[in-house]
Amino acid sequence: MSLGWLFLLNLQTRVNFVTDCDALVGVFGTLSCQTRHMNSSANYSRTICIPARNEAKTIGSVVLSLKKAINQRSNFDCEVLVIDDRSNDRTAEIAQECGATVVSTRTLCRKFGGSNGKGDAIYASLVSCTSDLIAWVDGDLGEMEPAKILQMFDPLESDPRVQLVKGGFMRWVNGSEGEEGRVTALTARPLLDLLHPSFNFLSQPLSGMFAARRNVVGALWLDYDYGVDIGIALDIFQMYGSSSITEVNLGYISHRQRPIAQLAITASNVARAIVSRAGISNSVVRDFEFRRSPALGRFAIGEAKQFVTSS
Repeated sequence: MSLGWLFLLNLQTRVNFVTDCDALVGVFGTLSCQTRHMNSSANYSRTICIPARNEAKTIGSVVLSLKKAINQRSNFDCEVLVIDDRSNDRTAEIAQECGATVVSTRTLCRKFGGSNGKGDAIYASLVSCTSDLIAWVDGDLGEMEPAKILQMFDPLESDPRVQLVKGGFMRWVNGSEGEEGRVTALTARPLLDLLHPSFNFLSQPLSGMFAARRNVVGALWLDYDYGVDIGIALDIFQMYGSSSITEVNLGYISHRQRPIAQLAITASNVARAIVSRAGISNSVVRDFEFRRSPALGRFAIGEAKQFVTSS
């Protein structure tokens, strides 16, 4: 089967649940019609989605804290949905006991042969709920301020230009403010500065805490792994411009610390997502800005080859 046919089959599989013109936006990067999310006077429905894999230690407190914050905010209806991504502990049972609706990637990603990572969990969340707005929240949170997490919905409801709200935060590590995340500092920022220099306005570009319009994210080609968070941000930035993305301060949060071996996989996923969206021509041009012209003239390479083959 040709690559062209594979492309079309994957397209049909990944976006067949999107029925409005935003599906064309996700494929061709053009916006040619008015969509429902542009109506700023709409009464939006909301869902908080929590992708989780083996988070039995924290998922209960995350769900309960968010549900309490929802109940304390007046005129604020919001469902809490946990996407169980191949857990082999009690993540799903605990989440359900704490009042969350639980779905599984084992069922929702069966058409792909099963889930391959966080991006597939986000895909599962998109096909599981029908709400206008979705906020994605990490399942491994320790310290957090749930009322501030709910504020990620506010810019989407007040400004029709906003398509994505990223959650910025200060990392809380062992009782004090920590440094920037290792993958962000050592992988994402250098690549973004090099290949996407105008995408420099987010304090936490890799944040997995974000909110967006379902029909916008549902029209994107999602990375199925840890490249999904930055991939969504870059796609929306390229399609809608910088004014379509804003950031909300979530205060202090803490995550489970992961070993270097796991972070290396995440870094690889993130690097691929950033580089692939730069385009070959842009990457080459930027690369040559950091090179020197051949010291021995334009024939230096050919002379070197001739020297090697004759010696």
